Amino acid sequence: MALLRGVVESEGVTALVSTHDPVMMALADRVIQISDGRLHE
Repeated sequence: MALLRGVVESEGVTALVSTHDPVMMALADRVIQISDGRLHE
């Protein structure tokens, strides 16, 4: 995750990561969840 974070910050790009890992979600700037086909922030 540190490598991905570094690229995002240095290049000014966005990364989309799909995970069920709460540790990874805690490192994210923004978390959007899908429940019953609907997006929840």
